[in-house]
Amino acid sequence: MDGFYVFGGGMGHLSRVKKFISHQRINDFRIITGNSLATRFFKDDEIIFFTQKSKDIKLDLTNFLAEEVSSLSFEDFYVDCFPAGILYELRREFFDCKSINYLTRRIKKNSYQFDQVTIKYNTCIALEDLESDQLSFIESQKMYIRYISLPAPLPNSGLIPVLASKHSPPIWLIIHSSNIEEIELLILKAHQLAELESVEPKIILISDNNSESRGVYWINNEMCPINYFPLAEKIFTGAGFNIIHELKGYKNKHVCLPFERKYDDQKLRLRNFMDNT
Repeated sequence: MDGFYVFGGGMGHLSRVKKFISHQRINDFRIITGNSLATRFFKDDEIIFFTQKSKDIKLDLTNFLAEEVSSLSFEDFYVDCFPAGILYELRREFFDCKSINYLTRRIKKNSYQFDQVTIKYNTCIALEDLESDQLSFIESQKMYIRYISLPAPLPNSGLIPVLASKHSPPIWLIIHSSNIEEIELLILKAHQLAELESVEPKIILISDNNSESRGVYWINNEMCPINYFPLAEKIFTGAGFNIIHELKGYKNKHVCLPFERKYDDQKLRLRNFMDNT
């Protein structure tokens, strides 16, 4: 059995780990997380949930790891993004495993204190080019680094005619989760472009959050929005890791607004995406 330590808001961390597990064909695993959205990606018996019990979340996490995780035996263990944990709560003695691996996307430069990592990692599995402080940390640990590219899922060709029959063109697609203010900005951008181009598209929002904006058709948390990509004339998103990689083949349709994040440099990712695709 393999273990995955996945802490972070929204659906991005969970979605990325789900893709990695599928890509590596890992069948026996447990997801260790406090994110309630995990049940949208994994079965109940694949998840070990952390629940905050007091105001001291770091202490609660430490007790959870000592009491509920350290007794489990893992073949390989993967820590997503934050090698000491998002609150620097991780210690090597929490894990009974053959190897411990750092599974990561880029973390914004100088946003994370890598000098607080006390765990000795065996391997870094990098899903995109990393920042210099991440690379310095990896070099200091003498980790073997392996770059892999997660393939974007392909649209279900059988579903495309069915979806087309339900939604009259032209379709403009907005894909974003959770943050209602950012969703509203994407909707505003779509309306501005529609006015500029003198068109009246059907604007479809795929999200877990409904903006209730006039003229926007909401699809609640469709887990495979890629099935809509061939139908859309424009696709509006942020510049998160998952959606940027899924839209590599649709650059001519993509309208992207990079959003500010504590650990994720979406502006840099968008620049790299535009330069390299």
